[in-house]
Amino acid sequence: MTKTLRMAGTDLVWEVEDSVDLASRAEEMVTARASNQVVTIMARLPGQREFAHVTLAPGQLAWWALGEEGGASPVHGG
Repeated sequence: MTKTLRMAGTDLVWEVEDSVDLASRAEEMVTARASNQVVTIMARLPGQREFAHVTLAPGQLAWWALGEEGGASPVHGG
């Protein structure tokens, strides 16, 4: 299954590298939000060949969730 980073309330979905551990990254997002830090994840938009660094600022973290496309409910970072 494809791992995804999804923005709440939108159709914006990034594909996350297979090596990313969703549970630990979601925990990192919660910690970063609480301590006013940024989080950077390697991801790409559908149709792109290369992954890039996607940096989420503390104010953005509540709007993003990690999960698997077609799988269980997303792991929320915010």
